[in-house]
Amino acid sequence: MILTGKNDLAKALVIYEFMKQFNYLEKVIKNKFSELASKANDSEKNKLYFYHGGLIGRVYIDYSNDNLKFNEISFKTNEKFKNFTLNQILGILEKSKLKENFPDNINSIIYKRIEHSFLDSIKRIISMRNKLAHELVNLKFNDKDYIELLPIDVLEDRLDIQFDENYDEANQIQIIFSNIVYINIIVEKVQCFINPELQY
Repeated sequence: MILTGKNDLAKALVIYEFMKQFNYLEKVIKNKFSELASKANDSEKNKLYFYHGGLIGRVYIDYSNDNLKFNEISFKTNEKFKNFTLNQILGILEKSKLKENFPDNINSIIYKRIEHSFLDSIKRIISMRNKLAHELVNLKFNDKDYIELLPIDVLEDRLDIQFDENYDEANQIQIIFSNIVYINIIVEKVQCFINPELQY
């Protein structure tokens, strides 16, 4: 890997940290979704099995045999539904009662009276992840890629870092760090969230 200067090195380290935190967020949400799916009522489970069956539509190439093959999906009465992507889980939650087991909103750090939609916040984080994975050379963030741009003093306090603006081209590092702060908040909320109205 060739880093052309301190700007590239700083950005590389921040991107690595973001990807690490994103992977943890994904694991936390998938595990909670799987746990909830196994306790879901019959109506919810039937829907989940229907969606799960749709995963067989994924085709992959078997290069050694010059074949196209479908993913194999077997039926299990105690299915954990761990094959859904994070995006698919968000889509399911939007139309499912399972959403009641996740927070509705995330409080803004900057504006006391503003709340960010929980599902929309995760979609923004996924959008950033996709850009960092596929558009790194011509990286440009827009409003759909981050939850809110946090001031440097907030980032330094919440992440225990020293921020040097000289290394931050077009606020890119500041934007990535802002999403890392929100990833930490979302993970904590998902792990701690219990809806008192729900009884199992």
